[in-house]
Amino acid sequence: MNGNYLGCGEYAVVTCENGFVASSMVLDCLDDDAWENVTCTYEGNEEENGSVNVTNGNEELTTDTTPPQTGPITCTAVTENGVVWPEALDGKISRHRCPEKYQGDIYRRCQTGKYLNPVNNCTRRAIQDLHSQVFNGSLNSTEALSKLKQETNSLTIGSENLPTAGDLQNVNQILDKVIEDIEINSATIENDTDSFFEVANNLLNGNSTSSWKSLIND
Repeated sequence: MNGNYLGCGEYAVVTCENGFVASSMVLDCLDDDAWENVTCTYEGNEEENGSVNVTNGNEELTTDTTPPQTGPITCTAVTENGVVWPEALDGKISRHRCPEKYQGDIYRRCQTGKYLNPVNNCTRRAIQDLHSQVFNGSLNSTEALSKLKQETNSLTIGSENLPTAGDLQNVNQILDKVIEDIEINSATIENDTDSFFEVANNLLNGNSTSSWKSLIND
């Protein structure tokens, strides 16, 4: 979508023709100035192979479609990063519990016979506790943003402490609630503005890219 030129590391949203499903909802611009591979698979019941035309700016690409499988479509069992994803029927979601100090789960959708990338919906307990305090009224907007700055600052330090999709969702919900509170009590806006944008900047840090993309794919 949108034939604009993108820089290395940026990505575009993928939309297939009606009746086709994309193997990935986002498409990366790679180091060698090429697009990452993505396929549009036909969802119908016809037995013949077909093709689909894709337009990227002035460039037209044509790719063959995949003929439908006979019988129920399933994703085969696979082990990745020590996690076993079992065989699953098309459209089903498999889940695993989060590690210690996290709440939620990691899940993966079976789509047209292939597992999509896992969505890490685990949320750090500190962020989950902060979420609860904000929504039960224990913290005002200034207190919430102060604590949120501390938590999100730690998410930008080191590859072992990357934000998960669950972290991003919960922090976004907290920011939405903070906006509502500021609209009611605008006297705090001057003190809260810098903190708000520092938290937003931490969420948009380059380390968060994979988590944002997993949310888009899902």
